Amino acid sequence: SALLVGHSVHPCPKARDRFSAADARAFAPEYRGAFALLWLAVKRSRVRQYSAAAEHMVMVEELAARDSRLAQWLRELGEDEWLLPCHPYQWPHWQAQPVLARALAAGELRLLGEGALRWRATSSLRALYCEQVPWMLKFSLNVKLTNSVRQLQPDELVRGAQLAAVLQSPEGQAFQARFPRFEILSEPAAVILLDDNSTPLVETGSLWRANPFVGAGAAHTEVLATLLQDDPRDGLPRLVKRLQCCGAGNREGAQRWFAAYLDVAVRPLLLAQADYGLLFGCHQQNIVLTLDDIWPVKACFRDCQGTGFSPLAQRRLPAVPEGATQLDAEMGQVLFTYYLFVNATFNVISSLAMSGWIAEAALLAQLRQFLQSLLDDGVEDDSVIRHLLHSQQLHIKGNFHCALSDLNENTQRDILAMYHPISNPLTSIQS
Repeated sequence: SALLVGHSVHPCPKARDRFSAADARAFAPEYRGAFALLWLAVKRSRVRQYSAAAEHMVMVEELAARDSRLAQWLRELGEDEWLLPCHPYQWPHWQAQPVLARALAAGELRLLGEGALRWRATSSLRALYCEQVPWMLKFSLNVKLTNSVRQLQPDELVRGAQLAAVLQSPEGQAFQARFPRFEILSEPAAVILLDDNSTPLVETGSLWRANPFVGAGAAHTEVLATLLQDDPRDGLPRLVKRLQCCGAGNREGAQRWFAAYLDVAVRPLLLAQADYGLLFGCHQQNIVLTLDDIWPVKACFRDCQGTGFSPLAQRRLPAVPEGATQLDAEMGQVLFTYYLFVNATFNVISSLAMSGWIAEAALLAQLRQFLQSLLDDGVEDDSVIRHLLHSQQLHIKGNFHCALSDLNENTQRDILAMYHPISNPLTSIQS
Protein backbone atom coordinates (compact mmCIF):
# COMPACT_ATOMS: atom_id res chain seq x y z
CA SER A 1 0.00 0.00 0.00
CA ALA A 2 3.00 2.31 0.42
CA LEU A 3 4.05 2.08 -3.23
CA LEU A 4 2.25 5.25 -4.26
CA VAL A 5 4.13 6.41 -7.35
CA GLY A 6 5.47 3.10 -8.61
CA HIS A 7 8.63 1.73 -10.13
CA SER A 8 11.33 4.33 -10.68
CA VAL A 9 12.57 3.13 -14.09
CA HIS A 10 9.31 2.96 -15.99
CA PRO A 11 7.47 5.77 -17.81
CA CYS A 12 4.02 4.60 -16.64
CA PRO A 13 4.55 2.52 -13.50
CA LYS A 14 0.99 2.81 -12.25
CA ALA A 15 -0.73 2.18 -15.59
CA ARG A 16 -3.86 0.07 -15.13
CA ASP A 17 -5.63 0.15 -18.46
CA ARG A 18 -9.14 -1.38 -18.26
CA PHE A 19 -9.45 -0.62 -14.55
CA SER A 20 -12.23 1.80 -13.63
CA ALA A 21 -11.99 4.14 -10.65
CA ALA A 22 -14.30 1.76 -8.78
CA ASP A 23 -12.04 -1.19 -9.66
CA ALA A 24 -9.03 0.68 -8.32
CA ARG A 25 -10.75 1.47 -5.03
CA ALA A 26 -11.84 -2.14 -4.66
CA PHE A 27 -8.67 -3.95 -5.74
CA ALA A 28 -5.63 -1.62 -5.86
CA PRO A 29 -3.14 -1.85 -2.97
CA GLU A 30 -2.86 1.88 -2.22
CA TYR A 31 -6.52 1.98 -1.14
CA ARG A 32 -5.84 -0.91 1.27
CA GLY A 33 -9.15 -2.54 0.43
CA ALA A 34 -9.85 -6.12 1.52
CA PHE A 35 -12.07 -8.38 -0.53
CA ALA A 36 -13.18 -12.00 -0.78
CA LEU A 37 -12.19 -14.45 -3.52
CA LEU A 38 -14.76 -16.28 -5.58
CA TRP A 39 -14.58 -20.08 -5.45
CA LEU A 40 -15.72 -22.52 -8.10
CA ALA A 41 -16.15 -26.25 -8.36
CA VAL A 42 -14.62 -27.45 -11.62
CA LYS A 43 -14.65 -30.80 -13.33
CA ARG A 44 -11.11 -32.19 -13.09
CA SER A 45 -10.85 -32.78 -16.83
CA ARG A 46 -11.14 -28.99 -17.24
CA VAL A 47 -8.09 -28.29 -15.06
CA ARG A 48 -4.36 -28.56 -15.69
CA GLN A 49 -2.14 -28.60 -12.64
CA TYR A 50 1.51 -27.59 -12.51
CA SER A 51 2.87 -28.96 -9.28
CA ALA A 52 6.07 -29.90 -7.52
CA ALA A 53 5.82 -31.67 -4.15
CA ALA A 54 2.75 -29.83 -2.86
CA GLU A 55 -0.61 -30.37 -4.51
CA HIS A 56 -3.11 -27.61 -5.28
CA MET A 57 -5.86 -29.29 -3.28
CA VAL A 58 -3.58 -29.70 -0.25
CA MET A 59 -3.17 -25.92 -0.20
CA VAL A 60 -6.92 -25.45 -0.57
CA GLU A 61 -7.34 -27.64 2.50
CA GLU A 62 -4.90 -25.44 4.42
CA LEU A 63 -7.05 -22.42 3.56
CA ALA A 64 -10.20 -24.34 4.47
CA ALA A 65 -8.84 -24.80 8.01
CA ARG A 66 -9.24 -21.01 8.36
CA ASP A 67 -12.31 -20.51 6.13
CA SER A 68 -15.56 -22.20 7.21
CA ARG A 69 -17.25 -21.68 3.84
CA LEU A 70 -14.36 -23.27 1.99
CA ALA A 71 -14.39 -26.18 4.44
CA GLN A 72 -18.08 -26.77 3.75
CA TRP A 73 -17.60 -26.66 -0.02
CA LEU A 74 -14.75 -29.16 0.28
CA ARG A 75 -17.01 -31.58 2.11
CA GLU A 76 -19.70 -31.24 -0.56
CA LEU A 77 -17.31 -31.47 -3.52
CA GLY A 78 -17.96 -34.16 -6.11
CA GLU A 79 -15.39 -36.93 -6.60
CA ASP A 80 -14.41 -35.60 -10.02
CA GLU A 81 -14.34 -31.91 -9.00
CA TRP A 82 -11.71 -29.47 -7.79
CA LEU A 83 -12.04 -26.17 -5.98
CA LEU A 84 -10.51 -23.22 -7.82
CA PRO A 85 -10.19 -19.58 -6.70
CA CYS A 86 -11.01 -16.67 -8.98
CA HIS A 87 -10.16 -12.99 -8.53
CA PRO A 88 -13.48 -11.10 -8.42
CA TYR A 89 -12.30 -8.66 -11.10
CA GLN A 90 -11.54 -11.58 -13.40
CA TRP A 91 -14.85 -13.42 -13.02
CA PRO A 92 -16.71 -11.43 -15.74
CA HIS A 93 -13.86 -12.25 -18.13
CA TRP A 94 -14.27 -15.95 -17.36
CA GLN A 95 -17.99 -15.70 -18.03
CA ALA A 96 -17.32 -13.94 -21.34
CA GLN A 97 -15.34 -16.95 -22.62
CA PRO A 98 -17.76 -18.99 -24.78
CA VAL A 99 -16.18 -22.27 -23.75
CA LEU A 100 -16.54 -21.43 -20.05
CA ALA A 101 -20.10 -20.18 -20.57
CA ARG A 102 -20.91 -23.63 -22.02
CA ALA A 103 -19.13 -25.32 -19.13
CA LEU A 104 -21.23 -23.31 -16.67
CA ALA A 105 -24.41 -24.27 -18.47
CA ALA A 106 -23.37 -27.93 -18.45
CA GLY A 107 -22.45 -27.93 -14.76
CA GLU A 108 -18.75 -28.59 -15.46
CA LEU A 109 -18.04 -25.24 -13.78
CA ARG A 110 -20.09 -24.18 -10.76
CA LEU A 111 -19.85 -20.84 -8.97
CA LEU A 112 -20.05 -21.58 -5.23
CA GLY A 113 -19.73 -18.05 -3.86
CA GLU A 114 -17.34 -15.86 -1.88
CA GLY A 115 -14.93 -17.30 0.65
CA ALA A 116 -14.87 -15.99 4.21
CA LEU A 117 -11.20 -14.90 4.17
CA ARG A 118 -10.37 -11.34 3.16
CA TRP A 119 -7.46 -10.69 0.78
CA ARG A 120 -5.46 -7.58 -0.11
CA ALA A 121 -3.45 -6.76 -3.22
CA THR A 122 0.31 -6.59 -2.90
CA SER A 123 2.32 -3.96 -4.78
CA SER A 124 2.09 -6.07 -7.94
CA LEU A 125 -1.75 -5.83 -7.86
CA ARG A 126 -2.48 -9.35 -9.14
CA ALA A 127 -0.71 -11.12 -6.26
CA LEU A 128 -2.94 -11.26 -3.17
CA TYR A 129 -2.04 -11.51 0.51
CA CYS A 130 -3.98 -12.67 3.55
CA GLU A 131 -2.16 -12.35 6.86
CA GLN A 132 -3.88 -15.45 8.27
CA VAL A 133 -2.71 -18.06 5.76
CA PRO A 134 0.68 -19.47 4.69
CA TRP A 135 0.05 -18.95 0.97
CA MET A 136 -0.38 -15.98 -1.32
CA LEU A 137 -2.26 -16.28 -4.62
CA LYS A 138 -1.36 -14.72 -7.96
CA PHE A 139 -3.86 -14.48 -10.82
CA SER A 140 -4.10 -13.67 -14.48
CA LEU A 141 -5.81 -10.30 -14.82
CA ASN A 142 -7.21 -8.74 -17.99
CA VAL A 143 -5.54 -5.48 -17.02
CA LYS A 144 -2.62 -3.82 -18.77
CA LEU A 145 -0.02 -3.12 -16.08
CA THR A 146 2.98 -1.11 -17.29
CA ASN A 147 3.89 -2.86 -20.58
CA SER A 148 1.38 -5.65 -21.04
CA VAL A 149 -1.88 -7.38 -20.14
CA ARG A 150 -0.93 -9.55 -17.20
CA GLN A 151 -2.04 -13.05 -18.06
CA LEU A 152 -0.08 -15.99 -16.71
CA GLN A 153 1.25 -18.03 -19.60
CA PRO A 154 1.61 -21.83 -19.24
CA ASP A 155 5.39 -21.48 -19.60
CA GLU A 156 5.39 -19.12 -16.62
CA LEU A 157 3.16 -21.32 -14.48
CA VAL A 158 5.40 -24.34 -14.84
CA ARG A 159 8.59 -22.47 -13.86
CA GLY A 160 7.56 -22.03 -10.25
CA ALA A 161 6.88 -25.75 -9.90
CA GLN A 162 10.20 -26.59 -11.56
CA LEU A 163 12.16 -24.27 -9.27
CA ALA A 164 10.32 -25.63 -6.22
CA ALA A 165 11.43 -29.15 -7.15
CA VAL A 166 15.03 -27.94 -7.54
CA LEU A 167 14.95 -26.18 -4.16
CA GLN A 168 13.62 -29.32 -2.48
CA SER A 169 16.54 -31.40 -3.82
CA PRO A 170 19.65 -31.92 -1.63
CA GLU A 171 21.60 -29.40 -3.72
CA GLY A 172 18.79 -26.86 -3.53
CA GLN A 173 18.53 -27.27 0.22
CA ALA A 174 22.29 -26.78 0.52
CA PHE A 175 21.97 -23.50 -1.38
CA GLN A 176 19.22 -22.30 0.96
CA ALA A 177 21.15 -23.35 4.06
CA ARG A 178 24.16 -21.38 2.82
CA PHE A 179 22.15 -18.13 3.03
CA PRO A 180 20.00 -18.24 6.18
CA ARG A 181 19.01 -14.56 5.83
CA PHE A 182 17.70 -15.03 2.30
CA GLU A 183 14.50 -16.76 1.22
CA ILE A 184 12.96 -17.62 -2.10
CA LEU A 185 9.16 -17.41 -1.93
CA SER A 186 8.44 -20.79 -3.47
CA GLU A 187 5.63 -21.22 -6.00
CA PRO A 188 5.13 -25.00 -5.89
CA ALA A 189 1.73 -25.25 -7.57
CA ALA A 190 -0.35 -23.57 -10.24
CA VAL A 191 -3.57 -24.34 -12.11
CA ILE A 192 -5.28 -23.22 -15.29
CA LEU A 193 -8.59 -24.05 -16.96
CA LEU A 194 -8.71 -25.83 -20.33
CA ASP A 195 -10.92 -25.38 -23.34
CA ASP A 196 -12.65 -28.23 -25.21
CA ASN A 197 -9.36 -29.14 -26.91
CA SER A 198 -7.37 -29.15 -23.64
CA THR A 199 -5.70 -25.85 -24.56
CA PRO A 200 -4.97 -23.62 -21.54
CA LEU A 201 -7.10 -20.49 -21.20
CA VAL A 202 -4.56 -17.85 -20.16
CA GLU A 203 -7.24 -15.65 -18.57
CA THR A 204 -7.77 -18.32 -15.87
CA GLY A 205 -4.27 -19.08 -14.58
CA SER A 206 -3.40 -18.83 -10.90
CA LEU A 207 -0.45 -19.87 -8.75
CA TRP A 208 0.31 -20.42 -5.09
CA ARG A 209 3.21 -18.56 -3.46
CA ALA A 210 4.68 -19.20 -0.02
CA ASN A 211 3.76 -16.51 2.50
CA PRO A 212 6.24 -16.08 5.37
CA PHE A 213 4.66 -12.74 6.30
CA VAL A 214 2.09 -14.17 8.69
CA GLY A 215 1.34 -12.28 11.89
CA ALA A 216 4.51 -10.77 13.34
CA GLY A 217 6.42 -11.98 10.25
CA ALA A 218 5.02 -9.04 8.30
CA ALA A 219 6.57 -6.39 10.57
CA HIS A 220 9.21 -4.02 9.17
CA THR A 221 8.94 -5.54 5.68
CA GLU A 222 9.15 -3.43 2.52
CA VAL A 223 9.45 -4.03 -1.19
CA LEU A 224 12.70 -2.49 -2.45
CA ALA A 225 10.78 -0.51 -5.10
CA THR A 226 8.76 1.09 -2.31
CA LEU A 227 11.89 2.17 -0.44
CA LEU A 228 13.37 3.69 -3.61
CA GLN A 229 10.35 5.69 -4.79
CA ASP A 230 10.69 9.47 -4.70
CA ASP A 231 8.11 11.40 -2.70
CA PRO A 232 6.48 13.76 -5.23
CA ARG A 233 6.09 16.39 -2.53
CA ASP A 234 9.81 16.91 -1.87
CA GLY A 235 11.65 14.53 -4.21
CA LEU A 236 13.26 12.54 -1.40
CA PRO A 237 13.23 8.74 -1.58
CA ARG A 238 11.40 6.82 1.12
CA LEU A 239 14.69 5.13 2.05
CA VAL A 240 16.32 8.48 2.82
CA LYS A 241 13.38 9.57 4.96
CA ARG A 242 13.49 6.29 6.83
CA LEU A 243 17.18 6.76 7.64
CA GLN A 244 16.52 10.34 8.74
CA CYS A 245 13.73 9.26 11.09
CA CYS A 246 15.93 6.58 12.63
CA GLY A 247 18.88 8.89 13.30
CA ALA A 248 21.10 7.40 10.59
CA GLY A 249 20.89 10.30 8.15
CA ASN A 250 24.59 10.69 7.40
CA ARG A 251 27.41 9.29 5.26
CA GLU A 252 28.15 6.45 7.65
CA GLY A 253 24.48 5.47 7.77
CA ALA A 254 24.23 5.40 3.97
CA GLN A 255 27.34 3.23 3.63
CA ARG A 256 26.22 0.88 6.39
CA TRP A 257 22.73 0.48 4.88
CA PHE A 258 24.21 -0.22 1.44
CA ALA A 259 26.63 -2.79 2.90
CA ALA A 260 23.75 -4.58 4.65
CA TYR A 261 21.71 -4.59 1.42
CA LEU A 262 24.65 -6.05 -0.51
CA ASP A 263 25.09 -8.75 2.12
CA VAL A 264 21.51 -9.95 2.57
CA ALA A 265 20.17 -9.41 -0.98
CA VAL A 266 22.88 -9.07 -3.65
CA ARG A 267 25.28 -11.71 -2.31
CA PRO A 268 22.83 -14.65 -2.36
CA LEU A 269 21.23 -13.59 -5.64
CA LEU A 270 24.59 -13.13 -7.37
CA LEU A 271 26.06 -16.35 -5.98
CA ALA A 272 22.90 -18.19 -7.02
CA GLN A 273 23.97 -17.31 -10.56
CA ALA A 274 27.72 -17.66 -10.11
CA ASP A 275 27.80 -20.91 -8.10
CA TYR A 276 24.53 -22.66 -9.03
CA GLY A 277 23.39 -21.35 -12.42
CA LEU A 278 20.10 -19.96 -11.07
CA LEU A 279 19.00 -16.84 -12.93
CA PHE A 280 16.35 -14.85 -11.06
CA GLY A 281 14.44 -11.86 -12.42
CA CYS A 282 15.48 -9.92 -9.32
CA HIS A 283 14.51 -6.35 -10.13
CA GLN A 284 13.50 -3.92 -7.38
CA GLN A 285 9.84 -4.97 -7.47
CA ASN A 286 10.79 -8.58 -6.68
CA ILE A 287 13.18 -7.97 -3.76
CA VAL A 288 11.47 -7.77 -0.37
CA LEU A 289 13.54 -6.60 2.61
CA THR A 290 12.94 -7.06 6.30
CA LEU A 291 14.41 -4.18 8.30
CA ASP A 292 15.51 -4.22 11.92
CA ASP A 293 14.43 -0.64 12.65
CA ILE A 294 16.96 0.64 10.11
CA TRP A 295 19.19 -1.99 8.56
CA PRO A 296 18.25 -4.82 6.17
CA VAL A 297 18.43 -8.10 8.09
CA LYS A 298 16.70 -10.42 5.62
CA ALA A 299 15.83 -10.49 1.93
CA CYS A 300 13.16 -12.44 0.07
CA PHE A 301 12.91 -12.98 -3.66
CA ARG A 302 9.44 -13.30 -5.17
CA ASP A 303 8.08 -14.03 -8.64
CA CYS A 304 9.62 -17.35 -9.68
CA GLN A 305 7.79 -17.27 -13.01
CA GLY A 306 10.77 -15.47 -14.56
CA THR A 307 13.41 -17.95 -13.38
CA GLY A 308 15.91 -19.40 -15.84
CA PHE A 309 18.90 -21.70 -15.68
CA SER A 310 22.39 -21.28 -17.13
CA PRO A 311 24.46 -24.25 -18.36
CA LEU A 312 26.12 -24.33 -14.92
CA ALA A 313 22.80 -25.40 -13.35
CA GLN A 314 22.85 -28.64 -15.33
CA ARG A 315 26.10 -29.60 -13.59
CA ARG A 316 25.34 -28.28 -10.10
CA LEU A 317 21.63 -29.05 -9.83
CA PRO A 318 20.64 -32.52 -11.08
CA ALA A 319 16.99 -31.82 -10.25
CA VAL A 320 16.70 -29.24 -13.06
CA PRO A 321 14.16 -30.95 -15.34
CA GLU A 322 14.41 -31.39 -19.08
CA GLY A 323 12.55 -28.60 -20.81
CA ALA A 324 13.33 -26.04 -18.09
CA THR A 325 14.08 -22.54 -19.36
CA GLN A 326 17.72 -22.46 -20.43
CA LEU A 327 19.40 -19.13 -21.14
CA ASP A 328 22.57 -18.91 -23.18
CA ALA A 329 25.56 -16.98 -21.88
CA GLU A 330 24.74 -13.68 -23.61
CA MET A 331 21.07 -13.59 -22.73
CA GLY A 332 21.64 -14.74 -19.16
CA GLN A 333 24.32 -12.11 -18.64
CA VAL A 334 22.26 -9.23 -20.10
CA LEU A 335 19.03 -10.06 -18.30
CA PHE A 336 20.51 -10.92 -14.91
CA THR A 337 22.83 -7.90 -14.88
CA TYR A 338 19.98 -5.59 -15.80
CA TYR A 339 17.60 -6.88 -13.15
CA LEU A 340 19.88 -7.09 -10.12
CA PHE A 341 22.25 -4.23 -10.85
CA VAL A 342 20.97 -1.66 -13.37
CA ASN A 343 17.37 -1.86 -12.15
CA ALA A 344 17.78 -2.59 -8.45
CA THR A 345 21.26 -1.87 -7.09
CA PHE A 346 22.04 1.24 -9.15
CA ASN A 347 18.70 2.61 -7.97
CA VAL A 348 19.70 2.00 -4.36
CA ILE A 349 22.86 4.01 -5.04
CA SER A 350 20.91 6.82 -6.71
CA SER A 351 18.40 7.00 -3.86
CA LEU A 352 21.08 7.15 -1.15
CA ALA A 353 23.06 9.76 -3.10
CA MET A 354 19.98 11.98 -3.41
CA SER A 355 20.26 12.57 0.34
CA GLY A 356 23.38 14.68 -0.18
CA TRP A 357 25.17 12.68 2.54
CA ILE A 358 27.32 10.69 0.11
CA ALA A 359 28.31 10.81 -3.56
CA GLU A 360 27.33 8.15 -6.07
CA ALA A 361 31.02 7.58 -6.77
CA ALA A 362 31.65 6.50 -3.17
CA LEU A 363 28.85 3.93 -3.29
CA LEU A 364 29.94 2.69 -6.71
CA ALA A 365 33.42 2.19 -5.27
CA GLN A 366 31.87 0.26 -2.39
CA LEU A 367 30.04 -1.94 -4.91
CA ARG A 368 33.27 -2.54 -6.87
CA GLN A 369 35.04 -3.64 -3.71
CA PHE A 370 32.17 -6.01 -2.90
CA LEU A 371 32.26 -7.55 -6.39
CA GLN A 372 36.05 -7.85 -6.35
CA SER A 373 35.94 -9.65 -3.00
CA LEU A 374 33.53 -12.23 -4.45
CA LEU A 375 35.82 -12.66 -7.44
CA ASP A 376 38.86 -13.07 -5.17
CA ASP A 377 37.06 -15.70 -3.10
CA GLY A 378 36.37 -17.68 -6.27
CA VAL A 379 33.10 -18.71 -7.93
CA GLU A 380 32.11 -21.39 -10.43
CA ASP A 381 31.05 -18.90 -13.12
CA ASP A 382 32.65 -15.47 -12.86
CA SER A 383 31.30 -14.14 -16.19
CA VAL A 384 28.69 -11.78 -14.70
CA ILE A 385 31.04 -10.40 -12.05
CA ARG A 386 33.78 -9.78 -14.62
CA HIS A 387 31.25 -8.23 -16.98
CA LEU A 388 30.24 -5.78 -14.25
CA LEU A 389 33.80 -4.93 -13.33
CA HIS A 390 35.32 -4.62 -16.80
CA SER A 391 32.74 -4.17 -19.55
CA GLN A 392 32.41 -0.62 -20.86
CA GLN A 393 28.70 -1.18 -21.49
CA LEU A 394 25.77 -2.72 -19.67
CA HIS A 395 22.23 -3.08 -21.00
CA ILE A 396 18.93 -1.61 -19.91
CA LYS A 397 15.43 -2.63 -20.95
CA GLY A 398 13.70 -0.07 -23.14
CA ASN A 399 10.59 0.32 -21.00
CA PHE A 400 9.50 3.46 -22.85
CA HIS A 401 9.73 1.65 -26.18
CA CYS A 402 7.90 -1.40 -24.78
CA ALA A 403 5.09 0.71 -23.40
CA LEU A 404 4.80 2.85 -26.55
CA SER A 405 4.85 -0.19 -28.86
CA ASP A 406 2.56 -2.34 -26.70
CA LEU A 407 5.17 -5.11 -26.42
CA ASN A 408 4.71 -7.98 -23.99
CA GLU A 409 8.17 -9.16 -22.98
CA ASN A 410 6.76 -12.50 -21.80
CA THR A 411 5.68 -13.44 -25.33
CA GLN A 412 8.52 -11.91 -27.39
CA ARG A 413 10.82 -14.27 -29.26
CA ASP A 414 13.76 -11.87 -29.36
CA ILE A 415 13.91 -10.56 -25.80
CA LEU A 416 17.30 -8.88 -26.26
CA ALA A 417 15.84 -6.63 -28.97
CA MET A 418 14.10 -4.72 -26.17
CA TYR A 419 17.44 -3.83 -24.53
CA HIS A 420 19.94 -1.15 -25.45
CA PRO A 421 23.47 -0.39 -24.19
CA ILE A 422 24.41 2.20 -21.58
CA SER A 423 27.79 3.20 -20.19
CA ASN A 424 28.90 1.12 -17.23
CA PRO A 425 29.56 3.52 -14.32
CA LEU A 426 31.62 0.88 -12.49
CA THR A 427 34.44 1.02 -15.05
CA SER A 428 35.19 4.68 -14.30
CA ILE A 429 35.42 4.10 -10.53
CA GLN A 430 38.58 3.00 -8.80
CA SER A 431 37.99 0.65 -5.89
